[in-house]
Amino acid sequence: MKNKKAIYLLFAANTISGVSQGISLIAIPWYIANELQRPELYGLLFLLVSFLTLFWGPYAGTLIDKYDRKRVMLGIQGIGLLGISSIALLAWKEQNTSLWMAAMVMILTKLIYNIHYPNLYAFAQEITEKHRYGTISSALEVQGQATFILSGALAAFLMEGNIFQFHFNAWEMHEIFLLDAFTYILGFFLLSNIRYQSLVERSKEASSFLNRLKDGFSYLKENPLILLFGAISGFVFASILVCSFFTMPIFINLYMHGNEGAYGITEASFAFGSLLSGFLILSIFPKNKLTLGIICLSFLAGLMYLFIGYNTELVYLYLAYGFIGFANAGIRVMRTTYIFRVIPNQVVGRTGSVFMVINTLFRIIFIGLFSLSYFSEAANIAKTMFILAIFVILGGLILLLNFKKLSGLNANYHD
Repeated sequence: MKNKKAIYLLFAANTISGVSQGISLIAIPWYIANELQRPELYGLLFLLVSFLTLFWGPYAGTLIDKYDRKRVMLGIQGIGLLGISSIALLAWKEQNTSLWMAAMVMILTKLIYNIHYPNLYAFAQEITEKHRYGTISSALEVQGQATFILSGALAAFLMEGNIFQFHFNAWEMHEIFLLDAFTYILGFFLLSNIRYQSLVERSKEASSFLNRLKDGFSYLKENPLILLFGAISGFVFASILVCSFFTMPIFINLYMHGNEGAYGITEASFAFGSLLSGFLILSIFPKNKLTLGIICLSFLAGLMYLFIGYNTELVYLYLAYGFIGFANAGIRVMRTTYIFRVIPNQVVGRTGSVFMVINTLFRIIFIGLFSLSYFSEAANIAKTMFILAIFVILGGLILLLNFKKLSGLNANYHD
């Protein structure tokens, strides 16, 4: 296996930074929506972040395709360290984490996320042999979800001040942010030691941002089937970002009468299902059945959303969200494998940014809808689950209608 050490270091760095980022992204929604009792402001904040992604996402995609991906990752670590540590130290000095501080950490982390993961996948594709694309896709998902399991558990423990009956002072938000900042240092150190050989042909691009962006759109215009696949196969992922980081904290608090521990366990259950999917999904749906697998898992996720909307027991919520995690991770693995197989590495960053913009537009629509005061009432918050169910089932139906064409595109690829 070529670039073996580089891949190990890449995974190690991503795990370390992912744990602390995950803790922050789980802690902030609960903190703003429930501890500060400002769920409507959290909705506006989430909407703002999604809106910024519309402009940042395409630009990030051009950076990924133009520059050395290792240097992009090092830049991400440096910016994260400076930004998060500055806010954390200010909050430490004042011994209080204000709403704007939590908001700034969330905005910065989300913007980093929107370049980090497309760059991570593009880098992984660049340093991996073609016949290992499925393996690396699964490994990235397993690593990411194992990280999220740890993040969810740690967030619940730190915010409650209790680990398996061992009690301690619950962590303040600024302490969680300091932990987040520290891991950027470790990530930078690991990434700086990566040495690799590029396994794809990448030409240097000196053209302007607009021309590079235009090339990405032109590629998708010439390949409408890939555009359809990239957009529709992201429906479940869009629903997860809306549910996990916006509606779920409010749903658990108002409808399920749970606390931050229940929220952490729900996210950990989701991550456990995702982890299981990462190990198993390509055995269940091999590389010649990627489209079929995505369709089946879209329907599974839709049925689980319906169940959650009717359910009132926390234990069944954990179970159902675990199945949604299994479906989401399986789709991500198969979607990434499919994209690696059919899209050239030279334009994968830009095409990925187009898919991200489309995904973000759907999220903005749902966040705007769910931010209405109607959905902030206990009797109505469960209806958000029914709406998400219809959305992901519709995505599965669209893919089903184009099943033969999409399967044929994947079948034309040769490892």
